[in-house]
Parts: sequence; structure tokens; C-alpha cells
Amino acid sequence: DTYYQGCLNIANLVNAEGSTSGELTLGSNYRNSPRNIINLDGGDFTGKINYIADSSESRKHGFNINHETVAANAEINISNADSTTHSIALGIGDEKVKVKALTGGSDTTAIYSGKQAFGNSDAFAAIDNTTRTLEIATDGKDYNANIGVKNNINLVKSGTGTQNLSGDMSTFNGTVEVSGGTLGFTKSGGSVTVSSLTLDGGALDVSGTLTLSNVTVDLSKYTAGTNI
Repeated sequence: DTYYQGCLNIANLVNAEGSTSGELTLGSNYRNSPRNIINLDGGDFTGKINYIADSSESRKHGFNINHETVAANAEINISNADSTTHSIALGIGDEKVKVKALTGGSDTTAIYSGKQAFGNSDAFAAIDNTTRTLEIATDGKDYNANIGVKNNINLVKSGTGTQNLSGDMSTFNGTVEVSGGTLGFTKSGGSVTVSSLTLDGGALDVSGTLTLSNVTVDLSKYTAGTNI
């Protein structure tokens, strides 16, 4: 299904008795809607969720995931038709939000802690200022955008496969836990600051500079000779 709307709120994808699967495309093509917010508040979706900014007039786009597990089995694809004039904020609106994978992104796309809203200007403003956790369980995906621009976001990589974060991570300053698969900070020449790194079953792949304050490795989760 495809939904294009200005100021559309999706309260629930499904009811408590069922689930929804497939590919869902969200976005705005209203020429008179320069700002657009979509909230994903509940339900259970399996498949792929595309958020696309493709309106010639809608400049600011917010997509909030406000429930821990609504997108736990979904690949989240953030796409800009024109990255020079559109900006998209993916808001982590629950204490912890799980997604299957992240793809897409651009220089004007970012992941923020808290539900995103608009004040008197076009600037994004988190409704609640608090540190949130984004957990990714994925298989071979790449996300090319900023994470943790306004407030701290902590990252957890679980499951199998590799999630590459190839965008600008210079504003990230949260904690990272890799309990499965591989988490890659793969921007060539980039820099990442991690306040605390925990490796308890997974691996970290870094291109560029990684600054660490604290490292914990659970050696019981690895066999001799494993590269972590």
C-alpha cells in the first residue's frame, strides 16, 4: 500500500489480534504542505516500510516510530527524491525501538531521540528530551545518514548479518552494544565517538577514526582466533 498525505497520523497498523505484512510506502506530495509528520504508534508490521519525501513543496518530513516492536520485523527505508531541499527526521519515540534493518538516507536525513514535532519554525524539536535506544537486527543493509544529532541515541546490533552506517556519525556520542552479527561505521575518513562499547557476541567494523571511553568484551561469547 502507498499513502501520501500531509500531517497524516497512523495510530495502529493492525489490531491486537492480527499482523500486517508486505511493503508500505509513506510520504507527502501535497504542494501546500511544507511540513509533514507521520506517527507509527502501534501494531505489528513485517516487511518493508518506505518513507519517501518527493513533494516539490514539502521541505520538512518527520517519521516517528513510537512503539518498541511495531517495526521489529520491518526494514526501514528512508529516501529523498531531492536531498538538497528536503530533510527527514526519523524519531525514536519509545524508550527502545527495534527495527530489522535501516536503508537509504542522505546528507539531509537524520535519526533523532524522541518524537519529532515542529515549533514556530521549520526546525525539528523533540517532544521529550531523553536518551533512547535503537536496536537493529539485520542482514546486509546500509544506511547513509546521521544518527543522534539532537539527543543521545544508544545503538544495539543484534541478530545476524551486517548493518553498515556509512553516513556522517560525527555527532553521535551514545553507547554501542554488538551482541550479534556486525555493526559497521563505514564512512571513509569519518569519525565516531562512542561513550561505551560492549562486544558480547558480535563484531565491529570501522573505517576512519573511532574514539572510545570504555570497552567491555565478553570473551565467553567468542572462540579463539575470532576477529572482533
